[in-house]
Amino acid sequence: MQKYMRGVLKLGGVLALAAFLTPIAVSLADGLPGRDFSRCVQACNDARLACGDRCQSDCRDLFPNGGAPRTACISSCKAQCDVVADECKLVCQALHHGDTCPTEP
Repeated sequence: MQKYMRGVLKLGGVLALAAFLTPIAVSLADGLPGRDFSRCVQACNDARLACGDRCQSDCRDLFPNGGAPRTACISSCKAQCDVVADECKLVCQALHHGDTCPTEP
């Protein structure tokens, strides 16, 4: 049960990162088109890398014995980081092109 709760907390952390990235993307992309767009995308990439590092740490804590469960945990977590980063970049692109921000489905 404790491992399940840690997994839920990890997922919550990834979702919190998504909530954190959206305003960053909006503020960085809201200005000069070229340079600010690049900064916005770089902020998304930096956050993805930090998220991936956090996945390594969290999964190591969840599965101290390593093996397949830890590998699966890391893969799943990093996939979530990639999704969040891609959504962040969509916000950058939308703002760069003068569109409104993408909305939740």
